[in-house]
Amino acid sequence: TSGENKATYAYVPTKATPLSRTQQATTLQKLTSPHTKRNSLLFLKSIFLPRNYPHSVTADYIRYITWSNLSILIGSASGVLATQSLLVAVGVGEATSSAAAVGINWVLKDSFGQLSAVLCTYRVQSFDSQPKKANFMSAIALEASTLIEILTPLFPAYFLLLASCGNVGKCVSSMCSSATRAAINKSLCEGDNLGDITYKGVTQAMVSSILGTLMGCGLSLLLGGSSLWTVATMFGMLSISRLF
Repeated sequence: TSGENKATYAYVPTKATPLSRTQQATTLQKLTSPHTKRNSLLFLKSIFLPRNYPHSVTADYIRYITWSNLSILIGSASGVLATQSLLVAVGVGEATSSAAAVGINWVLKDSFGQLSAVLCTYRVQSFDSQPKKANFMSAIALEASTLIEILTPLFPAYFLLLASCGNVGKCVSSMCSSATRAAINKSLCEGDNLGDITYKGVTQAMVSSILGTLMGCGLSLLLGGSSLWTVATMFGMLSISRLF
């Protein structure tokens, strides 16, 4: 009723009670205890390594995934530099470039590259008989394609041609690498666990790619407004370390 008194409630935030030194020491001890470290290692092992490792894989498994993921990391870093160069070549940031023209050129270079890659792959037939050779050739194709993309700003009028050629090499490299990976993963099996090894390989590759992208962003910020030749030199150093 109108004569009743209405209670008013106000929210008063409570202040968190700080941990005592004894509680802080106990928490730190729990986090750094051998049991916690062991559980953390087991968790990471379950994510990145096949079940029953090391008994489920061959002796050279660790060496293979170490170099393979290092290659992915460096390749992703190089890809950031190449993308930066392509954006400069296509005219991003220039007042005379329209968003529609930039978008159309970018989509066309991807489409032409993918179509040409499909037409080129019929020439490659050594996926099963010579997987390591095919995998190495795919790495060379990727590096050559990335170099073309990085040098594209030198010839902005030929952006579509050069960017499409670079994308052809990248698509062919990706297809060859995917095809040879199946044969290589099979050679690493010590039992009927090809699917598990492949799944863990994809997980490793995704993390390596993320780290490589972050590394490439850091290099891009570090280089800043450096000349194209400085960027190309940096790519050359990354490429050599990746191949050799």
